[in-house]
Amino acid sequence: MNELEKRIADLEQHVADLKKQLLTDSNSSAGQPDFIPFDYSECKDGIQIDRYNGFDEPVIIVPEQINGKPVVEIRDRAFYFDFIKIIKLPETIKRIGNAAFLHPNQTERPVRPEPVNGVYGQQPPKMEIVETGLQKINIPPSVVEISKYAFASHSASLLKKSVKIYCHPGTYALRYARENNFDFRPYQEFNLNLEENS
Repeated sequence: MNELEKRIADLEQHVADLKKQLLTDSNSSAGQPDFIPFDYSECKDGIQIDRYNGFDEPVIIVPEQINGKPVVEIRDRAFYFDFIKIIKLPETIKRIGNAAFLHPNQTERPVRPEPVNGVYGQQPPKMEIVETGLQKINIPPSVVEISKYAFASHSASLLKKSVKIYCHPGTYALRYARENNFDFRPYQEFNLNLEENS
C-alpha cells in the first residue's frame, strides 16, 4: 500500500468513525432539539424555564421535557418580551412565577404620513397606540400555583386583562382567571393562530 492509498484508507476510517459518533449522539438525544431556546435550570421536581432566549417569534411552544426531565415551572420574568403573542404550555407545568409574562400593554408606532403634493416627508410622522404582548395562553390542569402578577404589565392597571386564558373547568387556572377578571375560554378552543383583533 503506497502513501496515497494509506491516506485514503485513514480518511475513510475517519469518516466511518464520525458517522458512528453522529448516530450515537442522535440516538442519545432522541426527541431533543439541537437548540433549546430557553435558559433553564433544574429544580426539585424537574426543569424550570428561567428565560426565553430564542428568536423574535410570535408563537412560543414550551416543551414537555428538557434533557429527559419534565418542564414544571415558568420562573419570574421568563417571557419579558412584547413580540410574543401566543404561548403553549405543556401538560407538565405546575407553577408560574411572578411577572412571568411581563410586557407593556401598549406601545407607540409611527404611522406613515400622507404625502403633501405627492411628496413624503413634508410632515413629521404621527404616532399611533397599538396593543402589544401576549394575546393568549393555555394553562393546563397540572398548574397548581400562579403568581397574582404573572401577567403584569407596565401600565397602571398592573394586570394585562386582554390576555385570553384557555383552561379546564374546576382547575386552579380557571379560579385564577375568574378572581383576576381575565377573559377565559374552554381549553379545547386553544389554537396557535394569531388573531387580528384579540
